[in-house]
Amino acid sequence: MFDPEKLSHWIERKAMAYLAWNDRRAKARFEKTLNDHHTMEICIVLCAILLVMGLINHMDAAFLRSVCELAALVVFMKFVQLTMIALHRKGKSDE
Repeated sequence: MFDPEKLSHWIERKAMAYLAWNDRRAKARFEKTLNDHHTMEICIVLCAILLVMGLINHMDAAFLRSVCELAALVVFMKFVQLTMIALHRKGKSDE
């Protein structure tokens, strides 16, 4: 016959398994996002190329200044990202 207690226990186990899977997936996604350096590295290289091209072609000062500001912003963002990685790994080792 139909046992509501068995059904309740089965649903509870499935819910716990789903929550554990969701936590593992969220942690893996966070780790991947935190350690993804490619976008920032590409931005830094493109800014460097723009600076070199600007210096070679004698671009006007406003353009060079804006490119330098963009490059400084990208380097600052990279520094923040590396700081977050270091803090995250430091906290992970304490566990």
